[in-house]
This record gives sequence, C-alpha cells and structure tokens, in this order.
Amino acid sequence: MKSIIITFIIMCSAFLVQAQTTKLHITGGNVNVNGASKIVLNDVQWINDGTFSAGSSEVEISGTASSANTTIGGTSTTSFYELKINKSSNDVTLAKEIEVTNELTLSSGKLLIDNYDLEMGNTATISNVNSNRYIKTDGTGGLIREVGASNVVFPVGNSTYTPLSVQNSGTTDDFSIRTSAEVLENGNSGNALTTDVVDRTWFVEEGVAGGSNLTLTATWNAADELTGFDRTQSYLSHYTGSGWNGTVPGAASGSNPYSISRSGITTLSPFAVGSNGALPIELFSFTALRRNEYVQLEWITVTEINSDLFEIEHSRDGILYEKVGEVTAAGFSSSELNYDFLHKNPAKGLNYYRLKQLDYDGSFEYSDIVSVLFLEGGRQLAVYPNPVFGGPFTLSLSDPNFELAELSIYDSVGRLVQSQTILDINTEIQTVDFPKGIYLVSMEVDGLRFLERVVVQ
Repeated sequence: MKSIIITFIIMCSAFLVQAQTTKLHITGGNVNVNGASKIVLNDVQWINDGTFSAGSSEVEISGTASSANTTIGGTSTTSFYELKINKSSNDVTLAKEIEVTNELTLSSGKLLIDNYDLEMGNTATISNVNSNRYIKTDGTGGLIREVGASNVVFPVGNSTYTPLSVQNSGTTDDFSIRTSAEVLENGNSGNALTTDVVDRTWFVEEGVAGGSNLTLTATWNAADELTGFDRTQSYLSHYTGSGWNGTVPGAASGSNPYSISRSGITTLSPFAVGSNGALPIELFSFTALRRNEYVQLEWITVTEINSDLFEIEHSRDGILYEKVGEVTAAGFSSSELNYDFLHKNPAKGLNYYRLKQLDYDGSFEYSDIVSVLFLEGGRQLAVYPNPVFGGPFTLSLSDPNFELAELSIYDSVGRLVQSQTILDINTEIQTVDFPKGIYLVSMEVDGLRFLERVVVQ
C-alpha cells in the first residue's frame, strides 16, 4: 500500500495535484496552499495529522471507491476553503470533524458525516444539492451553520433527503442539525412509533442556549410516511422532556416532497411530524391534594392534539380502578391549560388516582398514578408512596391540630441528610438528591416522635 507524504508548499495559482494512490497523508508538517489551486483526490483517503492551510484552493474528492476507502480523517481538524464531492459511485465519509469556510459543492454522491460535525463558515454556502446529493447524517454528527434573520437550509437526510429550513428572529447563533430514520416515544429513547408519523426525527441544537426565536420548516417524501399518516392533518411537534409538544394540525405544503412549518420555537429538542394525534398530549403535571374530607385533583397540559376528554379513575388498592368522573378536553391546543376535579368520596386509607385521556378516534392513554392518604384513629404519620421511584414522596400526619413539627431524615448509616420545620399536615419531600437506599423519617410533634422507613429506588 502506497501513501504520499506531503512536505512541499503549493504556491502557484493553477497547480493541480492528482493523487491516485490509496492515501494522501499529511504527517506533522505544514501544507500551505496559495492562490486558486486545485487538489483532486481520485479514490484516495485524506489523512491530516499535521496542519493544512487551504488558502483559496479547492479540494475535490472523486472516483468510484467505497465510502470506507474515500474518507476525510486524521488527528487534526481540516479546514477546507472549498470542498467538492464528485463521486460517480459511492460516497465520501468523515472520519474526523471538518470545516468549510467558503463553499461545499455536491456534484455527485453524498457526504456521510457519521459521528463527526461538519461546520460551515459564517458566509459559506452549500451548492448543487438534491435528493441524490446531500449531507447524510448517519450517526451523531451534525451540520453546523449560522442562522440569523435570513432563512437557512440544512440539506440533511438519512436514507432519503429530508432537509430542515431554519429562520431566526432572535439572537443570531450557530445551529447543529441532524436527522435519524425513526421517531421514538421519548424523543431520544423508547419504542419507535409505527403509525401516523413521518418516519424521521430532526435533532436541533444551538451553540448558545437561549435568545433564539425560530421558524422551522421540515421537508419529507411520501415514502417516509408510515401507515395512517394524514398529510392534510399534520403538524410539527417537538419533545420537551415530558412529552411531545404539538400544535393545531393543518395541511402540508408541496407535492412529494411535502413540508410543514412551525414558528415561535424558543427551546430546542428532537422534532418530528405527526398526524391523527400520534404525538398527542403533553401532560405537564398531575397532582392530588387533600382538601378537608375531599381530594382535589389538578392537572396541566401544554399541548393537546385530538383530545376528547379526561376520565378520572379511582382505586383503593392501586390495581382495580373505577371511573368517578370526567372532564371535557380542549381538543387542540399548543398552550398551557389547567384542569381540576373534586372527588367527594375518598376512602379511608390510601386513595389512588389516574387520568384516562381519550382522543376523538377512541384511542387513549393513562397518566402516572398519584395518591392521597386518609388516616383513621389517633395521630399517625404516613409516608407514601413507599417505595418511591425517583420522584417525591409525601409525609402525612393524621391529626391536623398542630402548629409545627420538626422533620429529620437519616440515611442507612445514621447521617442526617435533611431537616426542616413542617407546617402542613401534607408535605411533599423531593428525592432528586437522594441516592438509592433506605431512609429513616423522623417527625417530632408536641414532644412526640414518629418514625417511618422509606425506600428510594
């Protein structure tokens, strides 16, 4: 196997380097290119372990070799002035992040960026893209471009060309975008959705968090739509950490490819295109509070798609539930909405509640379960839920006639991890900083001390 060790300086304005061996290897020295020179690599790997100063030159990668044999890599990040991908068959793969300061031209073939970033200079352009020539984001690497008030196209795709356009009426910033060939329940994790969505997720990140106000336009092909997807009732949704946040459905624009836009985006995350409530309701919170002898249930949604109503279900054992009421849902909303329901017949002991959210088409899903305790007899302390799985637990004292109580929580070796004064018979204790383990809860009231164990899992 041959390789070329570059040790010379290219200074003339029309110098042409034709490399027809397997590697062009810059090893530790400097390669300075002055003038409008052109370097053509025909079926050659670019390996930069030194310093490459591109001047105003163009590097063209051509040939028919496999993507694995036409890579751009090395230990140093290469900054190209102009880069042309001109593979008559197969593509070019990044094995190291690169920068293009003036122009990236896709004459033939794709640029596979794999797990490496491709950063474009602030005024750099990307030319000659289409459904066969684009930047393929087949890993964790993203295409980075600066976006201000003018619309900027990110010509990315996976197995098909699905570009994302970005316009920013906020603070100009650098944005990284990639796409993957599936939509996951939890944005980055969970099961893949199999119906009613475009089978693509666009991942959008910004260089400096905050200050952006974006309009995004996602483009896809008919072949990317999964069973049941209705492009006349589609919407661009983004995952905010607790659910998919959609907007009011509308008809997609175009005719294969299709596109849909959404404006007013100030937080970034995975984005996907859905229909028929496939990325439906985002439940921000669901709580149950004791109000004298009743239970007040309150919940907040931040987005609703095709939501018909909420059924409130109650259980005494956390297993068997029965409907105790219902509340009409908004149907379609992309803003925060507050709901409540008063349960007038709670049982003594633990009361469990969940929401059953039904859509217009009859589909439904359940919320998380919340609980409220009604104790009988003399003064008692209860801790619930127990065990607690990563969330908060509630301390409840059966006797409401006390002015204050002193709370102390100890870990399994007797170290004090939290202490505070309690003024309410129901107090929620956050466990975000509690390692998994067994804790002793001590509450002292009117000279009496109550002890309970709680397991954090």
